[in-house]
Amino acid sequence: MSTVHSIAASDIVANSRSVLTTNFANLNTDKIEATTVAQMLASTISTVGVTPSVLGETRKYVYKSGNQTTSSSVLVNDDALFFNVGANEAWRMTTRLLWSSNNVPDIKYTFTAPTGTAGYFSDDDASQIAITPSSTTNLSAGGTATNIVGINGVFTTSVAGSIQLQWAQNTNAASSVLTVYAGSNIIAERIN
Repeated sequence: MSTVHSIAASDIVANSRSVLTTNFANLNTDKIEATTVAQMLASTISTVGVTPSVLGETRKYVYKSGNQTTSSSVLVNDDALFFNVGANEAWRMTTRLLWSSNNVPDIKYTFTAPTGTAGYFSDDDASQIAITPSSTTNLSAGGTATNIVGINGVFTTSVAGSIQLQWAQNTNAASSVLTVYAGSNIIAERIN
């Protein structure tokens, strides 16, 4: 702890300067500069998609900033809706998918995950689906209006990798366009 000495009228000016210099130096040794704390937080928060928590959990926020389209029934990776996970982690996630298509193609989607990942996801309209390479779910809303679907999931990883949303037309209609819109997002929270 720093100590501030008072300067008496009988003190020699040279000694007073020495005491002042020492006192100011000591004042700075036992405190953390506010800019240092701000810089530490800024560098931590600037890590893409990660917000630190005092409880040790990790949240990831993924936002789709542009539209993406397809005219195929072959699943494609969404260009924005994915996030990385570590080995032996448990997660829960909520996805909001904004999309539209003509009446015929509708949409099908799935999530890919690292080998050995176990878990389930479901949407507002479907029953529970296991996260496996062959599992997809189909939504039939169609029309030209923008549709919103909420998708919830829980899973546990065994190795590190990415959780990736994939989607395509449910029925191949090359003359129709399926669009997933900007504003679609994923919020994921590590729960172990």
